[in-house]
Amino acid sequence: MISMPKVHSIRQIRMRGHNASEISRTLEVFHDTVYRYLEDPDLSPQPPARRKSTSVMDQHRPLIVS
Repeated sequence: MISMPKVHSIRQIRMRGHNASEISRTLEVFHDTVYRYLEDPDLSPQPPARRKSTSVMDQHRPLIVS
């Protein structure tokens, strides 16, 4: 992962009309990195998925309900 200022630079240089090869050489990053950050519209990190926790009582619930 690269820094947000560098991602911003990738997009700014692209808006000036430079291609991915020029951006890659200028910022010293791989072509794949340039393409990834140009194609991804949402750069916010994904929050971790919450796991559904089970209750200690879940295993005894059928006995309680009946």
